[in-house]
Amino acid sequence: TSLPTLRRFGDLVRQGGTGRPSARFLAFLLAYAAIWLGFSMVAALLQFMLARTLPAAAQPILTILILAGAGLYQFSRLKHACLTRCRHPMTFFMVNWRDGLQGAAAMGLKHGRDCLGCCWALMLLSLIGGAMNLAWMGLGMILMMLEKLAGTGRFVTVPLGLILVAAAGFALGHLWFAA
Repeated sequence: TSLPTLRRFGDLVRQGGTGRPSARFLAFLLAYAAIWLGFSMVAALLQFMLARTLPAAAQPILTILILAGAGLYQFSRLKHACLTRCRHPMTFFMVNWRDGLQGAAAMGLKHGRDCLGCCWALMLLSLIGGAMNLAWMGLGMILMMLEKLAGTGRFVTVPLGLILVAAAGFALGHLWFAA
């Protein structure tokens, strides 16, 4: 989902003409990846702990909470702010530009933080559908990619939030009537 930003950064460092563009690109990319690696480790630990400790009877409640939380997060100011920065990479670089390797790494961390701010709640949906389920993860990637598109992304965020909240309501109703 960050290809537009990576492409723009690559163009900018090649056009800058000072320093080694490939080293700056790598510094940006590694710093960005460090954010997601940290999140992935926390999510994997959470999944491991839940698999070991969560009673089967509590799983539907966790599903409802994750669906509702991810759906409601779609309407949050933080999500909107992060999406705005992700949807407009050139604006991000105009505001946050830093020279050199350390500057590239600092921008990579900042972009990684914004990307995580956009997607963390949707990524937690993998606790429901399965992180190893390629169809589920592919659907998540497509939704996150569409959401980050500058022209059409705003038409995805709100409906997706409504669908997730409705799914939580449906799951709650199913749990209620099954009991």
